[in-house]
Amino acid sequence: MSYLQRRIALLVNELEQGKLKLSEDILGSEVGVQLRNDLLSIQKLPNGEIDLSSCSSLVKSTAKTLYLVKRSTELEDQKEQNSTIVSPDTISIVMKEYFQMLEDFFIDATGIKPDKFAIHSSFSEQIRKNAEMINRKAPKTLEKYVPAILNFHGKNTNLLLNAGKAIGGLKNVMGGNSRFSKSAFDGLRKFALYTDTIFIPDPILPWVEIERKEERFIYARLLEACHDLLRLKPLVDANLPYPAVVVFPSWEKSLENSDNQTQDGISELILSFFSYYLNATFEDESEIVNYVTNSGKERFFETVERHQLFFAPNATSILPINEAIKQYKNEISTWRSKEWMDAIEKESSEFLVLNGIMERILPQFHVRDNAFTLDAQPLFWLDPHFHYFKLCSEAGNNSLKDEGLLNPKTLATLQSLLHPNLAWLGNVPIQDLARMREENQNEAFRRKLSSYIGELSESKLGNIDQVAAEVTRAIASLLAEHDKEAKQMNEEYDKKHMTTIPLSLLTAGVSFYPWLTPFIGASAMLAPVGKAAFDFYNKSRDKRTLTRTLTGVLSVAHSNRNNI
Repeated sequence: MSYLQRRIALLVNELEQGKLKLSEDILGSEVGVQLRNDLLSIQKLPNGEIDLSSCSSLVKSTAKTLYLVKRSTELEDQKEQNSTIVSPDTISIVMKEYFQMLEDFFIDATGIKPDKFAIHSSFSEQIRKNAEMINRKAPKTLEKYVPAILNFHGKNTNLLLNAGKAIGGLKNVMGGNSRFSKSAFDGLRKFALYTDTIFIPDPILPWVEIERKEERFIYARLLEACHDLLRLKPLVDANLPYPAVVVFPSWEKSLENSDNQTQDGISELILSFFSYYLNATFEDESEIVNYVTNSGKERFFETVERHQLFFAPNATSILPINEAIKQYKNEISTWRSKEWMDAIEKESSEFLVLNGIMERILPQFHVRDNAFTLDAQPLFWLDPHFHYFKLCSEAGNNSLKDEGLLNPKTLATLQSLLHPNLAWLGNVPIQDLARMREENQNEAFRRKLSSYIGELSESKLGNIDQVAAEVTRAIASLLAEHDKEAKQMNEEYDKKHMTTIPLSLLTAGVSFYPWLTPFIGASAMLAPVGKAAFDFYNKSRDKRTLTRTLTGVLSVAHSNRNNI
């Protein structure tokens, strides 16, 4: 059902069940009489949904008012119910348990450990290579692990959704897409250098919580999500004072299908988005469809291109509308089911683009909803996700900022870490990242970067290229400091070598001049050689220590920047 259909159905049901009673004063008034007559005129469609064409404006406005009152009451009740407080240690234990379960699942399904899978080929190529064996194992593996995954989240949902209250510091929640691809992993490695805790909507859950008839290759996509997420296991297994990563159940697909509050939130975001950019007033999604395919058809594509509303999937930038449509069709034909494709092929190009935009807006509701639930700032690892976040914010969805959950400087800094100039930051090995997080080196990194970009004005924070330039300059300064420290260390040890090496050469000649031995002594003869060896050991040890610092790790990653 659409937004207004749900509102009016609620009004009708509340009246029929006696949960809502109109006072005699209202019923006796002119407006009351009109409302009663209008309610009797409501018709239903063959599928049982409300026929909006039979609903008056009075019925619509009354239904929306009732909903707002009911929703505010439900939100207050939710605040009281969601008051569970948990400890960071408990969250870490639960995360370790879940990641171990996922690793066991992957090994049972493929016969190969995740870190050994698809090393010399792409994931899809490796899946095809092992397809016969994987398909043979699939039924038993799914029968064993899908209930276990659902049971885990059923048991821990409340705990994980309250994790934001238990964990302090700088918290971010990743959004824009329900999948956790390699690009998400690379992005997280950069973000984890700066932030304290990153919340990730579980990318496994969307494949098992409901039936996905519109999707193809569901089992392969489930395994891929599991494989990609398990890259984070060293970070989860590390002995940290607080979790660096928390994978939580957002139940997005289930909520989209059956939760009125979620459906209404999505509808409100879509309605405000298109009302703003199409310069019209829409009260229901059906009105947007009607406008795009009829009265506003000629202006729709021009508006889409002017405001850059359509970012085609897997495109690296905004494409001309005809190219974007072609790209979108190519993508959905690969990943969507034949039944879904047969239905969409019957629609116009305008409807196709509208559907593509709506698919981009949908995750924007969830990242905002998750941000409120977890008391965390949103974070995006791909340009299209951040692009739509900015579009939605411009259209008036600034509630995160109003509630103090969005710091423009922090968001701009984190998004700038994804700039191509800083792609080499993704070279930092996950094991090194885990060790640095054990030592809280991310806090020092954040302080140093903040000191460099602290002077940027709010207007400049909106320009990610400009922020990235400042962050790049700041990191370059940190690397220069590291190089200076390394150079000073080498010079100090070189000075020591200059004094010990001549003595070593002298004692090396003692065997040729045995008459010197009584004057020097055996222990003195060995001391310079031992001193030189000891200095060499100390130099090697100190160089190792220096490369294990945050700036040292970044320096190694930067030197390997051509290998990404």
